[in-house]
Amino acid sequence: MGGGTVDGFALQRLDRDAKPDRRCRMVRKDDGGVELPIPLRLGLTETQVRKFLGRPTVRHHSTVIFDHEHEETIHNEPFTASNTVAIALRSEVVWAIQVWKTTSN
Repeated sequence: MGGGTVDGFALQRLDRDAKPDRRCRMVRKDDGGVELPIPLRLGLTETQVRKFLGRPTVRHHSTVIFDHEHEETIHNEPFTASNTVAIALRSEVVWAIQVWKTTSN
């Protein structure tokens, strides 16, 4: 769907006894890890996340969602791009991060 690029991903802490689906590949340090354009990572507090992303678009229980929409030009055509970041908190600490981008024209 991403046309050869990554248009979404999820990072999540797992309990020691968790058994992830075998189709989910673990990212190891030797793989190069995951690099983001901002220092968003698991283990941050909500206050730290807000310093990077600002005020959330919506909050529901222990999940905060940040949505940003803007106009882009792709192959000389106008598109509307939507970037969404969902943060799941556990004990006020980032436990999971889900990021995705969609475009439409």
